[in-house]
Amino acid sequence: MHFKILYPQAVRLVTAIFFLFVTAGYACSESDTALSATACQIKTAFLYNFVKFIEWPQEKGRQQEIIHLCVIGNGNVQQAFFSLDGRKVKGKTLKVLSYRTVESPGTCQILYVSEADQGEVVPVLKKIADKPVLSVGETDFFSRSGGIIRFYPADKTIRFAINIEAARKSGIKISSRLLALATIVRSEPRN
Repeated sequence: MHFKILYPQAVRLVTAIFFLFVTAGYACSESDTALSATACQIKTAFLYNFVKFIEWPQEKGRQQEIIHLCVIGNGNVQQAFFSLDGRKVKGKTLKVLSYRTVESPGTCQILYVSEADQGEVVPVLKKIADKPVLSVGETDFFSRSGGIIRFYPADKTIRFAINIEAARKSGIKISSRLLALATIVRSEPRN
């Protein structure tokens, strides 16, 4: 019976991902606005669907009714993710917060760092390494630096990689259905 409840979600995710692979652009940057706006919308749709297959650790027996999605980026990135503000997923409301930099991740359950903000990646990932924050980014080294999910271009589509070691360290559980669709990567050892 549990399988029947999750099966429609998995079918919707696979269908959405197939559509996204077929129609995807590359990066959410300011350069080619038509292409990048589409790419941002696709990444936004991916992220919305990812939440359905992610479990965060419980906060001392307290259920949170809001999932805070913190975005470091500007332009197309901000616009695309703000389209999720107020949407419901898994019975919770998404609240999108915009940052130029993140001094403290505080209430963020999801942190998205755009490609345009490469300088922020390593310091931010260090700050949230042991916290239950789903980190999502675009840079080449994102997942190998301890980020959990990385979007990357492949054959004129957008794919994603997941660092399961980083997810475990953060206490985040990722469904095997989502893992089956991802490229699995590991963090690079730190000196």
